[in-house]
Amino acid sequence: MAKNYLHREFHAEKPNEKWLTDVSEFKYYNGIEVHKVYLSAILDLYDRRIVSFKISDHNDNPLVMNTFDEAVRQEPDAHPLVYSD
Repeated sequence: MAKNYLHREFHAEKPNEKWLTDVSEFKYYNGIEVHKVYLSAILDLYDRRIVSFKISDHNDNPLVMNTFDEAVRQEPDAHPLVYSD
């Protein structure tokens, strides 16, 4: 189970203080063929804005890291809450 670093405090006092990320899977059909596409997004808890998103045919680490890299490129002065053990 993932560690709960935010302790259900899903608000931030200023922009780029706390970011959340998630990957969602969507299915679509081409005729009878089922395909999947993945949306990786980073949300700023201050104003609920999407900082960055990427779409890919693969749910993998590069998808997540590319989303994060884009967020940092868009918000170079951001220092969101980071936890490590």
